[in-house]
Formats: sequence, C-alpha cells, structure tokens
Amino acid sequence: MNLNELDSPIQEGFGTEQAPLYDDIISQDAVPPSDYLKARGNYLPKARSVPFNVYTDPAYAELEKEHIWKKSWQFACREEEIPEVGDRIPYDVGSLSFMIIRTAPDTIKAFDNFCLHRGTRLCSGPSRVQSIRCPFHGWEWETDGELKNIPAQWDFPALNKSTCSLKQAKVDAWEGCVFINPDPDCGPLSDALGILPEHFSNFSLKNRFTALHTRKKVRANWKILFEGFLESYHVIETHPQISGYIGDIKSRYDIFDDGNAKIGRFMSPIGVPSPLREDNITERDASITLMESFLGTLTDDSVPFPDYENMEDFGRKDVAAWKREMLLKTLGADCSHLSDAEMLDGIQYEMFPNFSPWLGEGFAVMYQFLPYRDNPNESVFCIRMMMPIPEGAPRPPAAEIVELDFDQPYSSLPEWGAMCEVYDQDMSNLPLMHRGIEGALARDPDACSKLATYQEQRCAALFEFVEEKIAQGEAATAARG
Repeated sequence: MNLNELDSPIQEGFGTEQAPLYDDIISQDAVPPSDYLKARGNYLPKARSVPFNVYTDPAYAELEKEHIWKKSWQFACREEEIPEVGDRIPYDVGSLSFMIIRTAPDTIKAFDNFCLHRGTRLCSGPSRVQSIRCPFHGWEWETDGELKNIPAQWDFPALNKSTCSLKQAKVDAWEGCVFINPDPDCGPLSDALGILPEHFSNFSLKNRFTALHTRKKVRANWKILFEGFLESYHVIETHPQISGYIGDIKSRYDIFDDGNAKIGRFMSPIGVPSPLREDNITERDASITLMESFLGTLTDDSVPFPDYENMEDFGRKDVAAWKREMLLKTLGADCSHLSDAEMLDGIQYEMFPNFSPWLGEGFAVMYQFLPYRDNPNESVFCIRMMMPIPEGAPRPPAAEIVELDFDQPYSSLPEWGAMCEVYDQDMSNLPLMHRGIEGALARDPDACSKLATYQEQRCAALFEFVEEKIAQGEAATAARG
C-alpha cells in the first residue's frame, strides 16, 4: 500500500534521547548524508504474515521456477569474472542452468547450459574457450551459440545450423553486474532496477572488483535465507558481540515503488549501541569498540589509530575520518565525497528475487540468494567482497569462488575476519527456522509467521513479490488456454 493511504503512521524504530533514531544520528554527522540517504520510501507491504507451506512445498517451488526464475531479471555474475573473449562461467538457479560467456569485448551472452544432443552439461566451472564443445560426443558451437560441428553429421540428416543453435536468455548489465532473464518477452532490466541507479550514483559499483567470493550451501529454503538478511531485529540475540556498536532497532527501513519495481533498503547505524543492551554503553564507548574491531583487518602502521582515550567527544565522525585516511593510503581510494554514514553504516538494498548490493564503505559486499537444485529445503548463499579500484589502476582479477558445503563454517575462511563469527551465527539459525517450520506444519497445515509491521516489512515484500509473480504467471497460462 502507498504510505499516504495509512489511517495512522506506524512507529519507525525505537530510540531515546541517549540513543536516537537513525535520522537524528546522521543529522549530527560531520559530513552530512547524501540526498538519497534522506529519501523516504513510499510503499508498505499489506502482508502481515507468511504461510509456512511456501517454504517447504515442492509444488510451490515448481511454481517459483516457472514464474520467477524463468521470468525475472536476476543477478548472475560480475563482468570481471569473465574479462576476456571466450571466458565463461555457469549460473545455476535451482535445476535451471545457464552458461554466461563473453562473445566479444563488449558482448556477453547467456545460453542454456546443456548439449542439444543428449543433454550433457556444457560448462561446469570458470574457463576460457574458443568454442563451446560437449565433453561427451564433441558436438561444438561457436561462442555466439551457432552450431559449428557435429561429428558424423551424416548420421543426423535432419539437423543443420538453422535448427541447432543454443537457446539464449536475455542479458543486460548494470554497474558491472550481469543480469539474465530467460523470458524472451520480458521488459528491460532498467524497469527491474527501480531506484538503484539513482541511489548508487554516488557510489559506483562499476569501479569496484570482487576481492573475495564465497558460495555456501544452506539447509533452508532460499526465501528463509534471504529473509535472514532483510532486517536488523535479530542482532541483539543472534550477534550479541556486535550489538555494542550497531543500533539494531534504530535502523531505518524503506521500500521504494517507482511503478515498475519495489526496491527495499535498510540503514543500520554503526558506532552507536543497541538500545536493547542493559549495560548503559555510551555512543563514545560504541565508537571505541567499533574502532578496535578494525584491529587486524583495516589497520596499517602508516595511519595510526586516533588517541581516543584522550578524546572526550570521540565518536562516529572520528572513526569515519580515520577510515577515509586509511583507505586512501592503503588502497588509493579517495572517499572524500562520501558522508560519514556511507563510510560506516550498514546500508543494504535488495532487488528481488536474488540481488542485494550494499552501499558504502561500511560493509562493501554483494549478496546473492538462490535455490539449490529442486529441493525446497536447501539453498545457496553467495557473498562478494567489493573493493574499490584506485583511479587509473588496472582492474584486478576477480577472486576465485570458494565453496563451502552445508556443514563447513565460515570460520574456516580467516580472510573474512570478524564476519566469520557473524555469518556462522546466521547459518546456525536458518536451518533451525526451516526445521521449526516443518514441525509447525506437521501440527497445523495453516501455520504462518507473524511479521513486525516496520522492521520486517522487507520480508513481507519478498512474499508479496513471489505471490504476485506466481499469480501473474498462472493467469497468463490460463489465458493461453
């Protein structure tokens, strides 16, 4: 619903005089927020609950495959993962599989990832090829998908180039992110992006590269996985070790409906304590704790820590100033144009069904959420750490993908630093939620969740997106007879 249609305003977070809400926090920053951070959403989902069966029902997962994954713009990869002509990678979403390949310096295509002969998978990992060749019988295509050769073609008299080209999906890119849509009748990517180009105009994703890339299998439905990263409400219970410098229930939530797409966002203030803590930690204490969390990750001898022990008013502005200097000296990244909020805060956007880029240097990552094969009880979580490319420097190669199986923890990847503990805590919750939902359905087939109006509105928005896509797809199918 449009926010202007509400009978009465909803409470947008919880704050006190000592622990103010997000808008009040950023209004006091030394470098003020950009206009897009001040922008307010105009949409609030009507959904206040989600029926639990949408997470576990195989028939519902089939509807998602038909009407979402076959008919939506979805994030597939980054351009730096396929920098040269002939570079290719697979993109798997459930049981669907596509091959993303650079066919010319400025052209990327996506093909169904199976041989037209007997279905053999054509691309199983990153590689560089001069042609697309089936590893089973040697059927071969040009990189543009046109048939090149069938061994013993005399035995296939009815087949020729006009009938044996590889089937393509639509491809487009934004800021170095490659998207595909298998629907030949789909609208443009620009419609699906909504307000993302406007809001990221001050923070170029194109001028960043994939410095770390991890793909983790999870024993939970892909929507449960996605929902686990759409709110900060869980921080105090799930991540108590970081609640001392993250203002969880002071976060700002918005959904922007431009008539084509509904794009959600949360902004969690960093360097301030959670109001739910019972130890009366001050904002100065929170900023010091945040500063010390950088030890061993962002530290460099050429940029010493501020002398915060002797600074009575030490706060967010000082951490942001230090971080600008650190990134300039260590990475050559000029962040002088970024506000304190963009330097520190957790600012996450999402474009359903699977794309979630973060804005700013506070946490410069990109999330991707996918179903795993045809099992509604499993999913895949992909994280990319997106680092800036110094002006004039060549683009570094993309990091290789590190695969984590279901029971492999992030703690086995020290390169993720303190985030290992955070992600492992999240991964411990999600299977419990999925199993709990299965138990609830065993007791009551109509069991459903109960969503917070404000803090969990993006979870409701995901449910609405899925339901609307399925309803539209089923209606179109019925109309065709």
